[in-house]
Amino acid sequence: MSKRNPDLSKKTPTLTTIMKENGYQTAAFITNPALGMVAKTYFEKGFDTFSYSNISSPNVYSQYIFAYEYQNGAQATDKATNWIQENSEKPFFLWLHYNDSHMPYNPPKKYLCKLDPDCQNETKYQSLLKDRSASMPDAMPSCKRSVSPETIQKAEMLYDAEVLATDDLIKQVLSQLENQDLLKKSIIVITADHGEGFDHDMYHHGDSVYRSSMHIPLIIFDGSAPIKHSFDTLMDNSDTLPTILDLLHISSKNTFDGKSVAPLLKGKPFTKKPYVFMRTPPNESNRFAITNGKEKYTLYPRAECLWNNAQEELFVASDLYEEKNLSGNMSKSAKSLKETLLKQIKSQENQPKTPDDNKTLEKLRSIGY
Repeated sequence: MSKRNPDLSKKTPTLTTIMKENGYQTAAFITNPALGMVAKTYFEKGFDTFSYSNISSPNVYSQYIFAYEYQNGAQATDKATNWIQENSEKPFFLWLHYNDSHMPYNPPKKYLCKLDPDCQNETKYQSLLKDRSASMPDAMPSCKRSVSPETIQKAEMLYDAEVLATDDLIKQVLSQLENQDLLKKSIIVITADHGEGFDHDMYHHGDSVYRSSMHIPLIIFDGSAPIKHSFDTLMDNSDTLPTILDLLHISSKNTFDGKSVAPLLKGKPFTKKPYVFMRTPPNESNRFAITNGKEKYTLYPRAECLWNNAQEELFVASDLYEEKNLSGNMSKSAKSLKETLLKQIKSQENQPKTPDDNKTLEKLRSIGY
């Protein structure tokens, strides 16, 4: 959870505006309908080039439902590699937002066949590829409609195939940078805004704070120092911006919610965060969580459709699939987490909302967020 800024579109600096102020060309190639619908308000600011790929309306999903070859990511990649080829003489900041692994899952068939020998069975996945409205009500199982383990397994297979396809698209971009001798001069950051849950009797995201939705990848490649390391530390998405600026040696007068982890990457002293907050979108399913890396406490004060009807849960890090709820016997540290989370929830509820908030939420709900 980060602090809500009631005037984001006018006053709040973004990574893009900071990069532009420091002499970088800026470009974005996106395939996410949610970004397309609110881009004018939030996301386009600071970009010299801001390109959409087949997302003129949320209903664009429907025309792809029966086809495996969902090509938005391929189109965005072609545009991005062409842009790199034409704009490599000056420093640039490029943002590629891939949405292919998002619901509805429609992977190119060759990737599904890498995972499932029965991929040629046209009826096997038909129930998950059926046409549905932009709101995709069938995509969000609830306590009112049971979901079989077989359905969840098939949905996960399609999702995994989408991830494989996206990996290849990213490989094309990296190859373009290497072919132009730019890779060793680049910093590449690969991350996500959420994971995807195929557990706890549901599949999708946005209505879950379980590990499968919250634990996302963060891969940072620095061409000037290509050394492989992995780190176990608490982070959230707010840390990405200050980390990138730190790696580029760009100073900023602005104060950010996040904390740079660049010192950790460089082997310098680093103080870890004591905890990280998580929540579902405001006014939606009202699910909150906090973790210190060893324990994770979740609270659902006004949520419906609870797994095992549990209004609060406590999991330990070794329980990777978060199946054993220990909230009935909380440790002292877990009780402290609960108190901290309750204070954070109260502070968030007191944050002011802008007149545009409800309009934006309605737009996001219309495409399944």
